[in-house]
Amino acid sequence: MIKIENADLLEIKNWYIAKVAEKEYFEERTAGIYFNACDKTKKNNYKTKKPNYKKNKKKFNEILVFCRSNKSDIIGATSSEMGCFAESFILHFGSKIKESDAYLLFKAYMDRNYDAVTKDIGYDLVRKLGITVCPYCNRQYIFTVDSESKKIRAQYDHFYPKSEHPYLALSFYNLIPCCSVCNQLKRIKPIGVNPYVKGFEDDCKFTVDNVGKCIFQEKEEWNIALSNNTGDYKKNIDEFAINELYKQHKDYVEEIIFKARAYNEGYYDELITAFPNIGLAESEMKRIVFGNYVKMEQLDKRPLSKLTKDILDQLEIK
Repeated sequence: MIKIENADLLEIKNWYIAKVAEKEYFEERTAGIYFNACDKTKKNNYKTKKPNYKKNKKKFNEILVFCRSNKSDIIGATSSEMGCFAESFILHFGSKIKESDAYLLFKAYMDRNYDAVTKDIGYDLVRKLGITVCPYCNRQYIFTVDSESKKIRAQYDHFYPKSEHPYLALSFYNLIPCCSVCNQLKRIKPIGVNPYVKGFEDDCKFTVDNVGKCIFQEKEEWNIALSNNTGDYKKNIDEFAINELYKQHKDYVEEIIFKARAYNEGYYDELITAFPNIGLAESEMKRIVFGNYVKMEQLDKRPLSKLTKDILDQLEIK
């Protein structure tokens, strides 16, 4: 998993908060309009039964008031602060609130608000973040196209699932741009590491268990796996099937290892000497030779970049 990094992240978060603040979310008036429209059109966001809004209006409004009084804190909450708010919500209303019709109404209302926000600024947000590769798996491009004829963007996963925590449906650090595969794999399952907080980096690295057999192309006799499959890392690795999926990239790893045997540090020096005017640093030469980025701060630029870096580190290609 790759950490989401952007030098302007705080500015982007403030822009997002301002955009969300323009709308009347957590307001009784807009909720009433929405539910009255649902009654007339028979359209709604309920997954099961359709609760009666009028009968549950009082408790529903209590939830709205509680969330509205914490609105700015909820929208801008960090990952740890979101966890604290989830606890405070249950402390305030009790665990049985999630079984109530008022809570079902609230979930439907927040689904509607999330749909409205992503429709309004979903493209702008992922474009401002500059994310082009899924941070969960580092396997898929998630380019943004927003033209008159075509509209394509990353999907948004909720680190804290909005079906379980609807009050966090619009929280900035809860919206993780990702590929459709990862979004489908995770769904409502809890994971341990939020990519806004950290990535796997050097704490959890891909390794080949038998480089010799890889060199001799004995594909059934060697594997790729992450070295630290414990704690919070394990939750992410398991839910996104990282080890299972990366075993499909054996041909890619073979190419890295073959190139590493053919090219050494002296070869980079020769290239730099042979082409003195192209102005490429050694790390850029590595990108050309191995076909991927290998600097930690650039791993979000191309799929399989972390795999490339980790295997080169294992082979001690500096």
